[in-house]
Amino acid sequence: MNRIRASASYLINFPVAWVGSVYVCFLLQPGAAQAQADPQALSTNLPVRLKDAFVTDPGAVTLQYGSRTTIEDDGRYSLRGGPALKFGLPGRIELSLAPFRQLGDASSVHGNLAGAELEWNLNQQSRHIPAFLLALIRDEPYGGGHQGPHYAVQGVATKSLGGRREAPRLGVEVAWTHTVGAATDERHGRWLAGIVWSRLLDRRTALVADLVYQQQNRRGHESDYLDVGFNRIVGRSLTLSAGLGPGLAQDAAAVRVFAGIKWTIKDALPWQ
Repeated sequence: MNRIRASASYLINFPVAWVGSVYVCFLLQPGAAQAQADPQALSTNLPVRLKDAFVTDPGAVTLQYGSRTTIEDDGRYSLRGGPALKFGLPGRIELSLAPFRQLGDASSVHGNLAGAELEWNLNQQSRHIPAFLLALIRDEPYGGGHQGPHYAVQGVATKSLGGRREAPRLGVEVAWTHTVGAATDERHGRWLAGIVWSRLLDRRTALVADLVYQQQNRRGHESDYLDVGFNRIVGRSLTLSAGLGPGLAQDAAAVRVFAGIKWTIKDALPWQ
C-alpha cells in the first residue's frame, strides 16, 4: 500500500509542476493564444486506451499528462504515467515527445521509457471515407530494470457518424509493437486492436468507450478490456480526462483507471 501511495504522489505532483512551468513559458511568447478544445478529441489513455486519427493543428502545441493504473486479478499492479509535448507541424503531421515512468510489481513493468512519436494524418474525413492516421513510435529505456527499445507502428481510422462537428464518432486502431532484447518467455512482437466510440453529452463534455484486445509481454497472455471515460472542457483549452476499464473474459477480476489533463496553445510555433 505504501508503494502505491508513493507512486500516486509522484504521478500527481510531478505533472502539475511540469505542465505548469511549460505553460507559463508559452504564455510569455508574444501572440500565444488558447485554442478551442474539442471534447471528443482522444489521445492514448485520455480518457481511454485508444486514440483518434486527428493531430495537433499546424503551429499549435499541446501539453498533456496521462496515467494508466492496472490492478490485475492477482492483486499486482502497474502504474504508467508521464508528460507529453506535442508539436503541430505542416502537412497534418504531429511530433510528440513523451518520457514516462512505469511503477509496480506486475510482470509487465520493465522500467522507464522516453518516447518519440511521429503521427501523420493521411486525409481529411469525407462523407463516406474516414480520416486515417499512421503513427511511428520509438520508446528508449532509461534507468534500471528494463528491456531494450520498443518500436511500434499504429494505424487509426476515425469517422464522424453524421455531417456535423458535434456528431458521434467511431474509430478503429490497430498497432504492432516490437521489443528488442525480450526475455525467452516474452514476445518480441505483440498486437493491439480495438474499437472506440464517442458522443457529446453537452458542448463541453464527451462520453467515450472502447473495447480493446491486447497481447501482453509474456507469451500466452492476452487481455481484453472495456473502457469508459469522460472528457470535460474547462475554459477554452483545458481538458480533464478520467476513465475506468473493467477486464473481460480471463481478465474479469482486473481493472484499470485512467486520469489526465491536456492543454492546447495555438500560434505557439512560427508556421501555420
